[in-house]
Amino acid sequence: MPTRPWQVVPGLVTDLAGFEKPLHQWFASWWLSNVSTADAGRPVLWPEAAGYTVAIVDSWTPPPSGSLNRSITVYTSAPLLRLWRNGELIGQVAVPYRGVASFPSVPFEAGNLTAEALDESGLRLGTHTALTAGAAARIRLSLDAPSPRTGTGTALVADGQDVAMVRAELLDRSGLLVSPRDASANATVTFSVVSGDGRILGTINGSPFDFPISYPKVDMTGPTYPAHYGLVRCFVRSTRLCLDGLSAADYAVLKAAHPDAGHDGSSRVDGAGCSETGADEIIVQASAEGLPVATLRIPLTRDPAALPLAVAAETAHAGRKG
Repeated sequence: MPTRPWQVVPGLVTDLAGFEKPLHQWFASWWLSNVSTADAGRPVLWPEAAGYTVAIVDSWTPPPSGSLNRSITVYTSAPLLRLWRNGELIGQVAVPYRGVASFPSVPFEAGNLTAEALDESGLRLGTHTALTAGAAARIRLSLDAPSPRTGTGTALVADGQDVAMVRAELLDRSGLLVSPRDASANATVTFSVVSGDGRILGTINGSPFDFPISYPKVDMTGPTYPAHYGLVRCFVRSTRLCLDGLSAADYAVLKAAHPDAGHDGSSRVDGAGCSETGADEIIVQASAEGLPVATLRIPLTRDPAALPLAVAAETAHAGRKG
């Protein structure tokens, strides 16, 4: 049976930036994974959110100075859990319902830490691996919204208000999220829109220590923000109003209420310049000192059916039919 990684279930428990907190994996394992598909109370889910959950909570980094061991916790909906370190079996534990798998004293050895979820007969249900990471070598940009993975559609809508959630990850030379113990995990990242009708609405990293209330030097409305544990978020708003099916009267109302009208002279709220096909994109870049510039293309559509609430309604409708 092929292995599968831990399941991402967005929106359950997140930090200030919308990054999933470890607790969301516990909810995923016991609120979603163990609710039968025959249960009328089971929420409507997208395919990426289905299946067993297994997630190592801790990063596999060296223990604090003076210690040789790490305490490892694994969230899983499986009844049995094995932990492996570089191919060596560390141990197997039974997982109580709504409980966790705990390994309080695992000798640290750089490399591979793998959790293997099993059923009662010992059949593998899934795995999750944590690897020892190094310093940041590059930036990876991706979309949390719009994204099929989060059930938020496939394109940003050109209504002058829709907002994309861009995730920036600082990766080491092997493509792993940077070690949280490395100084580069807190590198300052600057975002910019280099093409297309969009603007940087704000930035944030989810750390309570970098939040303006406790750290006033940080500007959440600017394009630059320090990463936290190798992560930082950028919000990009579409500045074009170019929807299918809008009348001149519709445009007049939306133009009057447009939140970005006249902002930096970049907003188009009269439908001018709309392409015949509606195909378009916003190109975003991210940079940090000593790292290559990263680029992300955000698809842009003029179809209002691609708005998040419309996508959610269609998903719910399809779930009821199924």
